[in-house]
Amino acid sequence: MMNIDGMTIIDNKGKIIAYHVFLSQNDGETQVSGGARRRAALSLIKEEHTDIIGVYFLSQDGFSFYERNVKNG
Repeated sequence: MMNIDGMTIIDNKGKIIAYHVFLSQNDGETQVSGGARRRAALSLIKEEHTDIIGVYFLSQDGFSFYERNVKNG
């Protein structure tokens, strides 16, 4: 799943919920720099959705990070 464009969404039990998912930015207010993967990851982090535990980002060049959602413990 990590070699497919788009997000892979995994629940807290390790079950794959969806893959090859793309995020649409329609708010027009926030400008996030970087490629599509980075923009999607940073947008999810900014959203602070209570159902999201954390966001793991892996770029094609190997750069990665994980950010836990503070609103969800």
